[in-house]
Amino acid sequence: MRVLAIYFGKPLTKPGGCEIYRINMPFYYLGQHNWQYGWVYFSEIYEEFKKNGTQAFWDMAANYDIFVFPRAIAPEPQAMEGIRGIFHILRKLGKRIIYEVDDDITNEHRDFSDQGVLGATQIASWTDAITVSTPFLGELMSSRSKRPSHVLPNCIDPLLWDKPKNYHSEGLVIGLSGSTTHGKDWNVLAHVLPRILETQYDVPVTLRLTGFSPDYLRELPRTEHYPGLDYEVYAEVVRDSDIVLAPVDPMDGFNRYKSPIKVIEGMGATRAVGNSLGGAACIATDNPVYRLAIQHEKTGLLVEQTEEAWFNAIDRLIRDVEFRSSLQLTANKWVWKHHDIQKEWVKWDKAYRKTLERPQHNVKLV
Repeated sequence: MRVLAIYFGKPLTKPGGCEIYRINMPFYYLGQHNWQYGWVYFSEIYEEFKKNGTQAFWDMAANYDIFVFPRAIAPEPQAMEGIRGIFHILRKLGKRIIYEVDDDITNEHRDFSDQGVLGATQIASWTDAITVSTPFLGELMSSRSKRPSHVLPNCIDPLLWDKPKNYHSEGLVIGLSGSTTHGKDWNVLAHVLPRILETQYDVPVTLRLTGFSPDYLRELPRTEHYPGLDYEVYAEVVRDSDIVLAPVDPMDGFNRYKSPIKVIEGMGATRAVGNSLGGAACIATDNPVYRLAIQHEKTGLLVEQTEEAWFNAIDRLIRDVEFRSSLQLTANKWVWKHHDIQKEWVKWDKAYRKTLERPQHNVKLV
């Protein structure tokens, strides 16, 4: 079997989370089981086309059975024409096309049009199948595109995440990470985290912000501010966090289609917990997405999106060492049972093989 992913946007020096979780990592493990794989940027294909003509793409396309288009969008009409042209060639060659997405980029629940995110649903409707990270996103994309979807949950690699280290920051570390898109999601913590840091505990508490540092959290004591980090460094920062927070605004429809990767990372980042090994104790907003990963008071805590609920949950985990340790141990075992890419790569294999078995989607590229 042979699969190629075609990325849009500018080629990255180092891949980000979406590229790693949805393509690079599962492709690597497919490659360990007799798949041929690769990934390339559309801009690179275009440069090759300008240099060697259409035949260059035909020759390259002949080497693969399945073409995956992660988060494919058309920021302008010219780009849509380019995608249509590529799909036309792939159809002529009898290839299968998969639309891959792990966020709601339909522009229905959050408008990304000012960022050039256009045409996602239209492009998806031209493909043979869609791969997504949660059943909720699968239902949304299938209903809009009329194409079958396959749920491939985000996983983590034990080669990176299941490697405990001896060093740990002094005291207890609370980790909160994300991009600037979490502005409304994190508002609930604006008064909570200052209260936590002002409270006298038996152990010194440090807040660590990674990626996004909103104004209301910038002048706090015992707070560390990290920029966006390379993936390998980011994993070590998560591993150094005793408690990981994952607040999302439950009223934002966009959040219904995200994945619980934030807590999967925290729960799976193995470190010493007493004389055993565990992950972080995670707290997340109680919504359907985080219920996919957290069993309340077993593998983590699910809380209402209120200041008091968040304060009480964080305060409880700081004070109750035994309870916190229990969550850390149970959560770590759960993640490595359900989200270990060394085992879960088979879901990509099954989805791709099933797509190959189906007749090619006969659609007019309009």
